[in-house]
Amino acid sequence: IRGMQSAGKRLLHAAWIDDYNPFFHHLVTDENGARLSVSNGYNYTSESWEWSPARERMYHFRGGVTPSDLLYERIDATGRIDTHATDSPYHSDEMGFRGPLKAAPDGSLVAVGGMILETDGLAIIEHLPIPVQDLAWLDHRLHSLRPTEGVASRNPGGGMTGIWSVDGVAGRPLRVLPVRADRLPRRHIREREVPIFRMFDATTFGGH
Repeated sequence: IRGMQSAGKRLLHAAWIDDYNPFFHHLVTDENGARLSVSNGYNYTSESWEWSPARERMYHFRGGVTPSDLLYERIDATGRIDTHATDSPYHSDEMGFRGPLKAAPDGSLVAVGGMILETDGLAIIEHLPIPVQDLAWLDHRLHSLRPTEGVASRNPGGGMTGIWSVDGVAGRPLRVLPVRADRLPRRHIREREVPIFRMFDATTFGGH
């Protein structure tokens, strides 16, 4: 098994189960480990996985091959997975399909590294201005963790809506995670690998 991700009450496994096939199968199991369905034997592992409950889709990258791409497979309420994955129209390593992968709560958008895509045809609608370390959605607003600037809030299509300063907080930024509708903790690693958590108020830019 080269990858796992929860899909609601199900679990998706990226597994190599055929000695004569260099590609992976995607298997879906229930909470007891019973197999519910399996995709065809021409699938991929991925550095990131993202489950979208709103669209019943598992987003992932085309890992281990060139060119890279963004793909998804639908997993319905019974645990049945699509036989074939749907991919983006780009099929290019130059597009940068890598890094954090986050689906909006309503399922309409998915953020990949420095890009925002709509989910009907996986077309890019916006590029983020600088590289990001991590991403998190709160409602329809995307929050990005930036190695040098801190946490930025963005309304897709509406431009930048605020940047929170992190001056005076030493360390290496790792993750930004929503803990409720208006709170974002940011995790740092100081020297000697000591973790630090800082909370941001998403309703008042700069509050913490």
